[in-house]
Amino acid sequence: VAPATNGFFTVYPCDEPIPNASNLNFVAGQIVANFAAVKLSGTGEVCVSTTSATHFLIDVTGYGG
Repeated sequence: VAPATNGFFTVYPCDEPIPNASNLNFVAGQIVANFAAVKLSGTGEVCVSTTSATHFLIDVTGYGG
């Protein structure tokens, strides 16, 4: 929501290195919706990395079998 500059987000399992990929690309001031399926870490966490100062919202949906 309203990033300061152009950039991207990468969402990844916290127990793995940041991949050389993006899940969402954005332009300054833009509001963008997206969907990404991301594997959880061994402790059930995901990390988010961004290249620009911004606000973001994450909805989590899961399935336990």
